[in-house]
Amino acid sequence: MEPNLLERLKQKKTRPSVPPRDDGFRFDSSVNPDSQDSVDVTVYAQTVTSESPRDDSNLPVIAKKGRLIRLERGIQEELLSLCQDEGLTLELFVEAAFLNIRRNERLLRRVLTEAGERKEKRKWAAMVRRARTLSQKYQS
Repeated sequence: MEPNLLERLKQKKTRPSVPPRDDGFRFDSSVNPDSQDSVDVTVYAQTVTSESPRDDSNLPVIAKKGRLIRLERGIQEELLSLCQDEGLTLELFVEAAFLNIRRNERLLRRVLTEAGERKEKRKWAAMVRRARTLSQKYQS
């Protein structure tokens, strides 16, 4: 490596210091912890936990992000517009749609049939694109 480049890399490692920001939470040392005005944190914590027990069994368990949903351009635009108009996320809409479709066997069969047809069209489109790419590659 060039000595000049090495020096620049070493200099980049040192970051400028940023002054601490004032978030409004400061410890006031003038408050006497034995005074009647101070709040007893343990009593407050016991009160909160006794009033609202921590029962997470009825809360939904959300899967980690990581699934990418690829949709046809027109369908994606319509779906995102609908979700935005209703104040929903795409994930919430898909969950609700699935839960409703799952309850209706006839509708579920129609959706699965449509999905199968779309799958075959996508496979065919991918094959056509692959063939075009290969033909362009070997024509050059």
